[in-house]
Amino acid sequence: MTTENISPLSSTSKIYHRQNKFKKNSENTSPTNVNDWTITFCIIGSACSNKRLLSSLEDRYVYECIHDEREVIHTLTETKILLSQRQLRIYIVDSFDDSIFQYLKDNEDIYTISSELVLSCAEKEIDIPVPRRNRPLYCQHLSSAVICFVGIRRDTHTELSDFVHYLGGSVRKDYSDQVTHVISHANIGEKYLTAFNMERSEILTEEWLLHCWHERNNRQFNPFDSELIRIYRAKPLHNLNLFFFGFNNDNELQHLHTLTNEHGGFITKEMNEATHIVLSDINLFILTYPSYTRKHRQYIVHVQWFWECLCLMGKADESMYIVNLTSNQSTTPDSSLLLLSPSIHGDSPLHDSSLNTTVKRKRRHKHLFINEQIDNTPNSKRFNSSVNENENLLDDNIVIEKQQNIKKDNKYLIEMELRETERNYVTMLSNIIRIFKTEMEKDDRRNGPILTKVESTQIFGNIEEIYHLHLSIAEQLDRAINEDKCIGSICLTNSVDLLRVYQPYTKFYDKTIEAIHTLEKTNSRFYAYLKICEHKIELGKQHLVDLMIRSIQRLPSILLLLERLLKYTSITHIDYQLLIDSLDKLR
Repeated sequence: MTTENISPLSSTSKIYHRQNKFKKNSENTSPTNVNDWTITFCIIGSACSNKRLLSSLEDRYVYECIHDEREVIHTLTETKILLSQRQLRIYIVDSFDDSIFQYLKDNEDIYTISSELVLSCAEKEIDIPVPRRNRPLYCQHLSSAVICFVGIRRDTHTELSDFVHYLGGSVRKDYSDQVTHVISHANIGEKYLTAFNMERSEILTEEWLLHCWHERNNRQFNPFDSELIRIYRAKPLHNLNLFFFGFNNDNELQHLHTLTNEHGGFITKEMNEATHIVLSDINLFILTYPSYTRKHRQYIVHVQWFWECLCLMGKADESMYIVNLTSNQSTTPDSSLLLLSPSIHGDSPLHDSSLNTTVKRKRRHKHLFINEQIDNTPNSKRFNSSVNENENLLDDNIVIEKQQNIKKDNKYLIEMELRETERNYVTMLSNIIRIFKTEMEKDDRRNGPILTKVESTQIFGNIEEIYHLHLSIAEQLDRAINEDKCIGSICLTNSVDLLRVYQPYTKFYDKTIEAIHTLEKTNSRFYAYLKICEHKIELGKQHLVDLMIRSIQRLPSILLLLERLLKYTSITHIDYQLLIDSLDKLR
């Protein structure tokens, strides 16, 4: 054994200080009270020929070189004895793949580092960190990482844990708020759901860790680079096996298969091999497989679960979409509501259901009243020709009066219809803004907003401006009808603003629809979110395209109602000329 003492023991004071700091922060199992300890670096094997390594230790640390690896084995007993004498020997090797390294790793109370770590510290002009006992340290790429594994097989878990420790990181068995990164072999288990829902840790594939280990000699490597994290982030269906059932349209089924593969999942033709059986027709599945028993860790879910996964860019909680085969029921809540913030228009009086009930009750009452008037209107065939002239004149006056009442009631009904359709339209606009626009623009999601600002503008344009204008008109109509004021004045007052807001919307409508169809093909999160919203009751289970055309139809609808209202408005009524002026402005 060749031993070279390059510097006196006092020159090790810097590493002593480093040891003490490491002990305090990392719960190191290295000796305590390091100021009383002597540290010697033992360079073994091919590392002894590394001139840069020797130079970096020169004049700073005490070291010895052992060229013969067989002699290293003989030093292990001595090394353990020296520990009891407050003397620490740290072995330096070139590679963690050599047999001598494996021998050192398998022995108790041995401290091992790589020559790369020494060279890296010398380049940065920092002290060499003391490794933890029985935990070799190759470099410090993951020194700030706390990692938890999910869905990892036991044999693989040991190997990957070693890589984390070699790179300076820590491993936790259970997930907690201290965990910075989750390594997922497959998106399964409670630990995955907890990590995903807490949104505090990046969920990455095993390939990220293997890539970090591959770059262990690259001193410029940054394992936390945002682009690198994006590449190795676990996809929503990472290593899940899906079996789709009940989809009769071959094109739709093929599209589902394509989306599954694009988002990290696999398609299986055998139900027994599936982690998730995704159903479109639950009753058909029960009829086809009446005695099917769910396998261990297998989920039978509604197709809404699939779309929720793609929208969230992570595996959604299956419990919300579980299909209960025994009771022929499925749990399919309006799950996207979990993604939605409270309505920004929740305080609007237009959302008062009691008002809608009142309107319907009044409408039924008026219809009954009109029918009664019509049924009781005298008909010439019902009267005897022998009735005297005065009686005939009286009857004629009654007919005219009742016809005027009918005309008046028709006017009231049209006003009510105008108000009710306006309220419904405002509610529809509010839902588009709240459920689609606001949610798709949110930038606090794990993977950023579903739509960029540019894409959102292309689709929704000035819909918020249209909403606020019609909200004001609806409130004005409420006051006018309740206080028996002129409807025509409201339409005339708002005619300029109506034309102003609808002109750009109408002009770019075709491009809006084109943008929606394009994003459905290129943005899977957008497409998945639309599929989720198709099941929402407040949207009438309509597609976004069907909702966006309502604004194109609204102005012509108002014109038709105003024309009908004019028909039943007396020429002498103050509202008559106002209605004519409104129609002239809006046409």
